[in-house]
Amino acid sequence: MDNVPVVNSGRSVIIDNTSFLSEYFSTLEIQRLLNDRRNKSQTGDIIMMLQHPPTFTTGIHDNPEEYPYLEEKPIRIERGGSVTYHGPGQLVMYFIVSLKENGINVLQLIERIQSSMAEALLRYGKGSEGRLGRETGLWLLNGKKIASIGLAVKGFSTLHGSALNVSNDMVPFSKIMPCGFDHDIMTSLSLESETDIDFEHFVEIQKQILAEKFRINDTKKFGNEGEFRKYLSVQLSETAPS
Repeated sequence: MDNVPVVNSGRSVIIDNTSFLSEYFSTLEIQRLLNDRRNKSQTGDIIMMLQHPPTFTTGIHDNPEEYPYLEEKPIRIERGGSVTYHGPGQLVMYFIVSLKENGINVLQLIERIQSSMAEALLRYGKGSEGRLGRETGLWLLNGKKIASIGLAVKGFSTLHGSALNVSNDMVPFSKIMPCGFDHDIMTSLSLESETDIDFEHFVEIQKQILAEKFRINDTKKFGNEGEFRKYLSVQLSETAPS
């Protein structure tokens, strides 16, 4: 599916917020706002790369039987899939992409996301395959799942995205059945490599691959939440309808 053209307006950008932890609810609010702007063609495609503090979420296929050991209910959101975990060392990527302007459907976007992550993992000698349906995500050739994908479509554009286990603590997965599977199915790049993976270095590799596959030339990296908020405020004021 990489031959499917990617059309962007020149305002498309990859935002790298991986240097700090992004609070989940505020990030969700930003996604929804940017999705609305994208549907109105007031911005180009946006890929946000970040880390969350420890957070459990669940999607439109929520099943309480998959998280009986959680003390609090997971955050229920509009993405596909069911319960999963986010935490430091996991690379989360949110895709605010116009399906209409790019002339693709959501399955083609998922396949592009999968191939982008697979290429990054291959740089570390780890082969993988993307799966759809109940198994949507990225699976290593040994049968372990290393990345989850759950998108939502509002209007003609997407939000939410993928979560790739790079060097995160895997213990929290033991409290749930991630996407309906036994928690033992989940793995990380560090576990599979039997060594500590430099998260920042992995992010740079993944960012380069995303830029190539989505044909986005502009990247922004922020050192803290304040820098990002200031940038976002300026961008939103410039794109707001007069």
